[in-house]
Amino acid sequence: MSLAGRTLLLPSTDAADRLARAAAEQGARTVTADLIRHETITPTDALDAALRDAGTADWVALTSATTVAVLAERAAALGTTTAQLLARPRVAVVGRATGAALAAHGVEADLVPPARSSATDLLAVWPAGTGTVLVPRSEIAAPTLVAGLRERGWDVRDVVAYRTLPVTEPDPAVAAMLDGGGVDVVVLTSGSTASAFAALYGTTVPARLCAIGASTADAARRAGLPVHAVADHQTTAGLLAAAAHALTTGARP
Repeated sequence: MSLAGRTLLLPSTDAADRLARAAAEQGARTVTADLIRHETITPTDALDAALRDAGTADWVALTSATTVAVLAERAAALGTTTAQLLARPRVAVVGRATGAALAAHGVEADLVPPARSSATDLLAVWPAGTGTVLVPRSEIAAPTLVAGLRERGWDVRDVVAYRTLPVTEPDPAVAAMLDGGGVDVVVLTSGSTASAFAALYGTTVPARLCAIGASTADAARRAGLPVHAVADHQTTAGLLAAAAHALTTGARP
């Protein structure tokens, strides 16, 4: 099924512009909706201290593009750059989208899961050995990566970098589009966007829903949303393929 002429609703996230450009290349229209917002943790003392010491770690593990954005923000505040902060340690990212966000700051990841993007997949390719790993993360991040590394004998510096907050008021224009059938596919890019969408716009909108991965799909279902397709690959291309699949007859429930 082609996306040409279709309208996709995208969460306003760091990846929204990239998704919108790729969707436009396929002839789709996009509208963005504010569902969540990210806020750097305050006070920043613990985070800043961890970043100043990043050069003493063997690895830095980054689990989202938002984490990369927060690191870049704090690097600038500390009078340096992301590339300088991460010059010595090896860097692992949870997936290609995070790797692309990091590359935009001049840093190429040393370790990227080959297919899906999750803490479990990153652990599956993590090399044997011991040492120190800095894990700057979301306040609500699951303990999967930190616990898994510690179980393998790694010394993990676990530091909260940012918190994710839901938007509390729906956008009337977005609500009108959804209620009027003006959106063909709602694209959900995280568990937070899924739960926020359900809270803001309800669970019975006349649109198909696709999720970037299994954990996002699970969060959507817990919030009462139907899931019509799940991306096989957590990339821009994979997500748009899932959006197209959601439009087909017999799309995955």
